[in-house]
Amino acid sequence: VPVTSTATARPTIAATPAATATATSTPAVPVTSTATARPTIAATPAATATVAPSATPVARLTPTATPRPGNGGGVGASLSYIYSVKFVCGMLLPPGPKPSLSPLQSPSPVVPGVYRTAINVHNFMEQTVTITKKAVIALPEDKPRGAISRKIQDVLRDNEALEVDCQDVLKLLATVDVTVNPVTGFVTGFIEIQSPVELQVTAVYTMLEPLEQGVRIDVEQVSPHILNG
Repeated sequence: VPVTSTATARPTIAATPAATATATSTPAVPVTSTATARPTIAATPAATATVAPSATPVARLTPTATPRPGNGGGVGASLSYIYSVKFVCGMLLPPGPKPSLSPLQSPSPVVPGVYRTAINVHNFMEQTVTITKKAVIALPEDKPRGAISRKIQDVLRDNEALEVDCQDVLKLLATVDVTVNPVTGFVTGFIEIQSPVELQVTAVYTMLEPLEQGVRIDVEQVSPHILNG
């Protein structure tokens, strides 16, 4: 007997096409970064410190030249010019021979000789000036202080001059009864001249030593001491 092989037909499973995955790009939702608006703090400008000028202005010291008296300056009217001028007058005799004494040990204030002093005073201001003068005797330190004469006034018109010499010194000292050696007339000290204005004061010193043939001379310009009041 013929065997009929009946093949059982398997049902054909239709391949279902895989669903095509359609990548639909979903539009991204734009993320709007909304920055939270910070409140803007307006910078308040710093208040400018304005210093109001004081009602009383500060006085500034402006250097000014002090006017000389006699040239229309009111300040100079209270000034006083003092000239202290050295004088040496008379003759100093050489001491007896003392070989044991050195020149520095000699009791004489100056070397032996004949001394003269002439003090010239010139008023170069264009005005009349009244000056005062006095004599002050200077003695060695171990002696009592020397006498001071009285003041004597002199008048100098504009551009006039005068001279104070050794004879004038003796006249000044005579106002206080000062005794000067009548033989030598030696005296030393200062002439003080006081003036309300500046003057030109020049001292001329001459000296003759006993053993010399010539005369020594020295000229000095004297500067004033300026006092207020």
